[in-house]
Amino acid sequence: MEKVVWQLTFEFLKNPFFWGVIIIGILCGIFYKKIIGKLGEISVSHELNKLPSNKYSIMNNVMLYDENGKSHQIDHIVFSKFGIFVIETKNFEGLIKGNTYDKQWVQFLGKTKNNFYNPIHQNYGHIKVLEEKLNIKENKFISIVCFSDKAKLSITGNGNVINIRNLVSKITNEYTETIIQEDINDLIKEVKTLQDKSLNRNFNHVNNIKKTLNENPSEDKICPKCGGKLVERKGKYGDFLGCSNYPRCKYTWNLNKK
Repeated sequence: MEKVVWQLTFEFLKNPFFWGVIIIGILCGIFYKKIIGKLGEISVSHELNKLPSNKYSIMNNVMLYDENGKSHQIDHIVFSKFGIFVIETKNFEGLIKGNTYDKQWVQFLGKTKNNFYNPIHQNYGHIKVLEEKLNIKENKFISIVCFSDKAKLSITGNGNVINIRNLVSKITNEYTETIIQEDINDLIKEVKTLQDKSLNRNFNHVNNIKKTLNENPSEDKICPKCGGKLVERKGKYGDFLGCSNYPRCKYTWNLNKK
């Protein structure tokens, strides 16, 4: 009996389907976060396709660089005469708690608690680079942070933080005044010209983020979080640099750091 079991096991291990499943499982484990994030972007793209095509034009997964060479990966941009909607996607589930001015928000999954960077601040950086590239005032952009329908949102303060199911109604029902006089097609053409389409752009983007987190911002006086200007201030524990976009962005840098 034991010999038969070993023979069956050996035959099973020779089956390429078995190893295919194992390899796929390992890859899914390694790239779990990227896969989940990409699925969220696909869900939002599908929802945005419900917008009337004669009024709204959509660009997905846009990579741009600001004047300092920092990369900005923008999940979705919706162009319309009612404004330019800049959408940051978070494919999270569980309870999401935070304040629009907090540096970090919290995700509760049962007894597990995860902190993550405030996506409103993240999206503000995206808007600033688009403002710079398109030469359009900041008030013509509408920031939207879009979470999975599996997420329960408990966000205080001002800000468009919604579930995917409310995305289309948010855009079409709450923004009906014409505020963009520029030709929409020209704006789209400009973004397409400027965006990075290279195959290794995501790899470069990750390295760019790591570099930003480690560099000394006092050298160029630019906030690494939102792209705003850093100004010198005095505090209880000495001099520091603070973002000019405070309280929206609460980034600080201790000038006594070595």
